Amino acid sequence: MKAISADVLSIALYNQPISINYVTEALGKVSEPKVRAWEEKNVCHNFLGLRRRLEQELNNTG
Repeated sequence: MKAISADVLSIALYNQPISINYVTEALGKVSEPKVRAWEEKNVCHNFLGLRRRLEQELNNTG
């Protein structure tokens, strides 16, 4: 199965010095809801991820 994980988002950090200013700037450019929307559209969920999500949904309804 060909799949892409959310780890692809960290590729931009390879060989990048990470400082407080860098993180603050990055967090100011992209909102968490936009990252979640991108993830839902582009990331293939593996079996373990699906199982955890289902367990979480079951726990939230009970």
